[in-house]
Amino acid sequence: MARMIPEKLPTITQSNAEKKLFDIFAKNLSDDYIVFHGTWWQHIKYVVQDREADFIIIHPDKGILIVEAKGGKISYDAVNKAWYTNENQMKISPFYQAKEIKHKFLDFLSKHSEFAKRDFCIGQCVVFPDVDKVINGLPSEAPQEILLLRPQLDNINESISSIFRYYAQQSTAIRLGDKRINLIIELISPSTAFKKYIANDIGEIQQEIVQLTEQQFNILNNLYLQPQSIILGCAGSGKTQLAIEKARRLCQHHTKTLVTCKSNNLSLYLSVSLQDEIQTGNCVVHSYEEIQANKSKPLSKFAAIIVDEGQDFEWHEINELRKLIPDDGIFYIFQDSNQNVSKNANKFTLQVNPNVLCQNCRNTDKIFKYAEPYVSCVHPIKSSSIQGRDVVQREYKETNEIFSILEKDIINLVNHENIAPGQIVILTDMYPLAKSILSGYSHINRFHLQQYSFYNNNQNKNIIQWSNIGMYKGLESDIIILLFEKPKRVIPSNWDIANKYVGATRARSYLIIYELPDLEIDF
Repeated sequence: MARMIPEKLPTITQSNAEKKLFDIFAKNLSDDYIVFHGTWWQHIKYVVQDREADFIIIHPDKGILIVEAKGGKISYDAVNKAWYTNENQMKISPFYQAKEIKHKFLDFLSKHSEFAKRDFCIGQCVVFPDVDKVINGLPSEAPQEILLLRPQLDNINESISSIFRYYAQQSTAIRLGDKRINLIIELISPSTAFKKYIANDIGEIQQEIVQLTEQQFNILNNLYLQPQSIILGCAGSGKTQLAIEKARRLCQHHTKTLVTCKSNNLSLYLSVSLQDEIQTGNCVVHSYEEIQANKSKPLSKFAAIIVDEGQDFEWHEINELRKLIPDDGIFYIFQDSNQNVSKNANKFTLQVNPNVLCQNCRNTDKIFKYAEPYVSCVHPIKSSSIQGRDVVQREYKETNEIFSILEKDIINLVNHENIAPGQIVILTDMYPLAKSILSGYSHINRFHLQQYSFYNNNQNKNIIQWSNIGMYKGLESDIIILLFEKPKRVIPSNWDIANKYVGATRARSYLIIYELPDLEIDF
């Protein structure tokens, strides 16, 4: 059996003659032949022209044979020098067509030094697989030696060898050889891999995330006349972006608004996102810690308060905040509905029915599916449906293995995936940070390794930041490398589960996880 390229007849093949020949070559031609079917290449002479050969047969000792196949009833009009198939005139003589394709293919090969001398045997033939006999002879353009009819196909090996011998008598060609055959295969049908840079994937994912987040803004339109509201959503549902948008809308109406959360890092992010509103004097952003520190200097009254990451607040803390607005003031709480991380998932601090964000609009579907087992929401949730890359999960056995694995991943991302160091954040489950292996390093390869600070963003292109999962809550990055350093337990604690959920959902586009192997249980 000859090696066929492609291995199976393409479904788009319409020619019955080609279908017959493909089957004959595949089953009956000896295995030292390679047969290409439907081979395309471009020939450039004044203009770019596409060329196709029905079949190209190559053999290491015999050379190259171009095959043109024509099916049906064949006839020739000697007066008009026209060829017909089933009474339909062919555009061009099949013998001239085969000869022209041979020369164009030879030109194509000769661009490469291995074929430049044209010192190998190359010829052409025509096959009429539905014709049994020639009557009244053939025109001079059609030597009998290069025409195969149906009877010759019964012994295809001898028939093809006969054509090669016909051409070999007319030249002093040398052996084509295995090396040049392999090169022809690479030229015609290479094993091609197409590279998709993670960096470019991220750009496309960000556009889809923006569209999904803007769709979530419709919930604010529906709540416009409600002065108090709780908005529930699992990680990635756009809560923080909605909180920012609500603050902007309030400030546009000159409503003095306080925006607060528990996380200092998130507070900095909110401040930068609302800097225009802050400059107008209509918006103030403080972490709850800052509010408590200034108790001796009471804050001025506000008309509206927006709380982000409301699940971090106790009842009495919410009640303290309510004292900063009038009884009819605007109070919005955006909080995580995952019961594994929320202190008040079912006990709402405002006497209102919560509104729910059901769709994830931050993480790819692959990241969402990884985090989903660690979620226990009080409402249904659904994926963003942005496909994205597979989550990469790596195991390490010893702590001292971590750094070398980490270095390889970061070098790959930056050097081979076009990722900027600032797009990468490493998160550890270790707290305080001094206990983490990362605290002992100032560099990873050529990159500075620094504890996360919002002010480092985009200021130094050579910095990779790291933090604790909890300290990074409410924030996100294109790429998260999630490092679980704590020893695994047979039964994970609520904190273990929360770290998996919170850590994974910080990644918008790409997630890499390092963890110890599961513990072996001896029953």
